[in-house]
Amino acid sequence: MFEIAAAAAITQGNDWFVVKPALEKSIAWQNGATLLFTILSIAILFYAHRLAKRHGSSYPYWVVLGSALATYYEPLGDFLAHVTYHEVNQINFTTAFGFMTPLWVLPCYIVFFGYPILWLGEVITKDVSMGKWMGLFFAAFVSAWFFEVPILAMGATEYYGANQPFKLLNYPLWMGFANTATMFVVAAAVHHLKSTDVFARMPVLFAAVLPMLVTGANAGTALPLGSAINSTSDTMITNAMAVLSMALALLYTWIAGTLVVDKSGATVEATFRTAASRT
Repeated sequence: MFEIAAAAAITQGNDWFVVKPALEKSIAWQNGATLLFTILSIAILFYAHRLAKRHGSSYPYWVVLGSALATYYEPLGDFLAHVTYHEVNQINFTTAFGFMTPLWVLPCYIVFFGYPILWLGEVITKDVSMGKWMGLFFAAFVSAWFFEVPILAMGATEYYGANQPFKLLNYPLWMGFANTATMFVVAAAVHHLKSTDVFARMPVLFAAVLPMLVTGANAGTALPLGSAINSTSDTMITNAMAVLSMALALLYTWIAGTLVVDKSGATVEATFRTAASRT
């Protein structure tokens, strides 16, 4: 008989929590980061205003608000991924699961998720093939990497633990896949929801569903790695689960693509417009 030995746990007994590094940023740095991302968020609100006028719907405003509300997911995502912010003398926004999220992350969510979701929504309304859709995924992945690496270099965040897999300049590649897939999955969902009767009549509902969509897409993609990194110190297991998380990110993005791209390569919306013009 073969016996499968359980991988060694990170810790034993009730004290299973992996100790985080104690990062610190000055109040001046935090105020500067909050101001920077607030200015960028205001610019995105102007972009949302343009889209609202173009489409005759207030849904872009509510997508922006919903992406801000999705910040409440951040402590759970940090727990899954073993990433911490500067928690010493932090200007705090929210605390949960033993993780503290600084205030500047609130407008940062609008920049990192709100804008890409709105922009991808515009891409979907034009002719886009599955090849372009997946190509945009990899371009967005590179952008996400460039977005986070400077923040890591400044010591504002850190992905910690000896079993943290596939880091390039201290940024785990699997996290870039998870975050990028979140943008694409949520954008496809928003595109479909805005055409339904209930969301067309009450676009304010986007503020309510965006946190759920962001949480579901991101946590669903990160779950294999998150489960492994919080249960074992075996790097072979965490590496394998990181690969699985990256594969899920590609799968979810492809599935989202099938919702907005038909087999001929044109977007579903473009196909509907063509059919309507013939009737």
